[in-house]
Amino acid sequence: MSKLDSSVKVTLGLASQVYDTNWNGEIIKDSEEVLAQLNSTMDIDSERRVAFSIVASLHKQKLRMPDEKHIGDRIGFLTRKAISNYLSDCCSIELFQIHRISLMDYLGNRLPQTPRNPSEFLAPFRCTITTEVFNFLSSQYIEYSTARESFNHAVKELRSLADLSPAGLKHHKSEVYSLLDFIGESLASAEVGHMGGWYKEKQSGICSSFEDMFRRKQANHPGYKSSQDYITRTLFSYRAPEVWRDHPPRLNAIDD
Repeated sequence: MSKLDSSVKVTLGLASQVYDTNWNGEIIKDSEEVLAQLNSTMDIDSERRVAFSIVASLHKQKLRMPDEKHIGDRIGFLTRKAISNYLSDCCSIELFQIHRISLMDYLGNRLPQTPRNPSEFLAPFRCTITTEVFNFLSSQYIEYSTARESFNHAVKELRSLADLSPAGLKHHKSEVYSLLDFIGESLASAEVGHMGGWYKEKQSGICSSFEDMFRRKQANHPGYKSSQDYITRTLFSYRAPEVWRDHPPRLNAIDD
C-alpha cells in the first residue's frame, strides 16, 4: 500500500468565534494576529462521523478586510484551503483537543484570492491522510461514540428517575448524583461554544430541582410536580456534545 491511501470527507463550519488571543486563550490588546474557531465534521466512512474544533490564525496584515464582520468568512475560506495540507501533514488527528493551525504555515505568503461570498465555498471536500492516521482516527471513534451514547443514556435515565414518586426516588439518590456528575463532567470536557452559559444555568437548575424532590414526601405536591416538569423539559433540550477539548469521562467509572 502507498503511504497516503486513506480518504476522508471533511465539512468545515462557519467561524463560531473570532478573537484576538494568544494560544492560552488570553486576550491580547493590539494583537497582530486574528484567530477564528471553526468546528469540523469528518466522515471516516459512510457510517462513522466524528467532529473536532480548529482554531486558525492569520496575521492581520494578510486580511486586507475593511469590513470586520466578514473576517470570520475569510479565515474560514482560507482554512478550507489549508486543511488538506494540514491533515496530510498530521502525525495524528486528536479528537479530544482543539487543533491549532497557523494558516501561513500551510498557504505561504501568497494567499488564495477570497471569493465574493467566502461562506459559499465551505462545502464538503475530501482529504487524503496516511493509513496510520486513519487507523488512529478509527480507534478514537470508539471512545468518541461511546461518550456520546453514554451522555444520551445518562439524560434518558435522569428523565426516567424524575418520573418516580418520592418513595421510589429515595432509593436512587446516589444514582441521580452519579448521573448528574457525569453529565456535568461531560459538558466541562466538551466544546459547546456559546451554549456553555446555557448548560451551566440549566445544570444548576436540574440539580436544585432534584434536591427539592428529595425533600418532598407527596408526589402530588405542587413543588414536586414543578420540579419534575422542569427536569423533564430541560433535559429534553440536552444534546450530546459533538466536539471535545478533553477526553470525556466514562459513565461506568462514575457509577462504580
